[in-house]
Amino acid sequence: MSKHTDFLRLAATGVDFELEPADRRALAEHLQGCDACRQTSESLFADATSLRSLPRRSPSPRVADAIARAARGETRTSRPPLMLLGLGFLLAAGLAGAVIGAAALRQALPDRSIVSPSALPSAAAIVPPSPSNQLSTIDPRLGLEWQKVTPESDGLSGTSANAVTANGLGFVTVGRTCQPDPAGGEAQCWGGVQLSTNGLTWEIVPRQPGLEIGNYYPPSGPGADMIGVAAGRTGLVAMGYSMDGGTTIATGGSLRPAVWVSADGRTWERAPVGSVFEGARFSDIAATDKGFVIVGALYGPGPPQGKPHGAIWTSEDGRAWRRVPDDPIFDIGGFLDTGEDPGSGGPRRLTVDGAAILSVGSVCNDQGLACQTAFWSSPDGSTWERVVLDEPNASASDVAFNAAGWVAVGLAGEVGNCGPQRQCMAAAFRSPDGHTWPPLPVEVAAGAFPPDAFTDVVVVGDRIMAIGAELEGEGLAENGGLGPLWLSTDGRIWTPVQGVPADYSPARYQPMAAGPERVVIVGDIQSRILVSPPG
Repeated sequence: MSKHTDFLRLAATGVDFELEPADRRALAEHLQGCDACRQTSESLFADATSLRSLPRRSPSPRVADAIARAARGETRTSRPPLMLLGLGFLLAAGLAGAVIGAAALRQALPDRSIVSPSALPSAAAIVPPSPSNQLSTIDPRLGLEWQKVTPESDGLSGTSANAVTANGLGFVTVGRTCQPDPAGGEAQCWGGVQLSTNGLTWEIVPRQPGLEIGNYYPPSGPGADMIGVAAGRTGLVAMGYSMDGGTTIATGGSLRPAVWVSADGRTWERAPVGSVFEGARFSDIAATDKGFVIVGALYGPGPPQGKPHGAIWTSEDGRAWRRVPDDPIFDIGGFLDTGEDPGSGGPRRLTVDGAAILSVGSVCNDQGLACQTAFWSSPDGSTWERVVLDEPNASASDVAFNAAGWVAVGLAGEVGNCGPQRQCMAAAFRSPDGHTWPPLPVEVAAGAFPPDAFTDVVVVGDRIMAIGAELEGEGLAENGGLGPLWLSTDGRIWTPVQGVPADYSPARYQPMAAGPERVVIVGDIQSRILVSPPG
């Protein structure tokens, strides 16, 4: 048996079984140097992902009996033959009579957030990542690699990636990019957009008038930047802040909320939104079956004077926006005096299921303290309700929707008491309707140690993936605070996945997106992008 056949057997085994540590390392090392085996391995995982999305049905009694008799006569092995693995998987998926090609299957599957194919670069236009800027870690579940990629800057001083979105074709990140002034004056900055079909190779969209944002980046509070993006039925919509009336404060500019739209991902224009976002502090953006939604807060003139209010804006096309009328459900308490830019409660993170929308955030007292987790929900984007979580020692930071329902993640305990005594632990909450949120008894796989908190969550196929965090005092630990990635099907039982190194520190915007075959994590302070193995 050839060496390549042995490694392909390992790759096939890794589709459904956990490999031994030595086998994982050997497979990863081989795939680094063998393009043919890497392509075959990626195809195995892609096919498995497509097959898992099909409805399951039980085999006939005759087939079930044959499987049971064959199983009783087999010797248990950690390396099943390739043919038996494939047959067993097809039977479990209810496909004994027909096999559908993965490529055709992926084309047939619906995607609720599709943009035009021209929104993503052709293979010839993609800029390959610099090998010297790629690092990798081993994913113990898949036996393959996570890769940290720094896209080429094409002569610019660097393009940040604050947020990422995905559709059936690839990934789009947004941030900012600046060009130094050769004469030593203020740098000129633009919104930074990057496109990729696979998460590994990226193209930086050329700077253009529609992406000019000026140059203002204070030590606290919002700066001129693109901080969120969503892919919907009319294309791409990004949100952030831009300088108006001048490119800098010194030239008479003032920072204002801004929204950008693009039909193809390459050509962008700023939407003429008027005064609808006056005083807005954006938190998150998402696409729905009907259009787009943004959540955040409204700060009046001269904060921390007055009170902030929670706010939600909706749009059918990303150009014309309306704010959901003010209501007591948007009372979020007072400003938190931080000594710098004030903080507040309000809707923070978004997830959608078709036209239904759910946002998680917080409501606080008049001093911006004693905050409690709150959920804002709407069946259609027009009528809204709010539920405050009655769990004084628990909080939620992000939410997702999968077959188990609405799942929120966060922590149990008081953040100020986290630390060596492990007085905080990651928490999850599940709701069938967005109104009741009983906490789940979070369990981790044998031998794993739970993180202090889950900070972000994204749906990956039929599972959810969360980023863990280790906390010290009031914030992240000095090493970056990031634990491994975690996977769960129901929000209750979690399995760790090797992924985020200690020096990888995503921002709190939209750091994760799941595409057809990979997960992409952005927001690193060094502009690196973390990409999962296929499948």
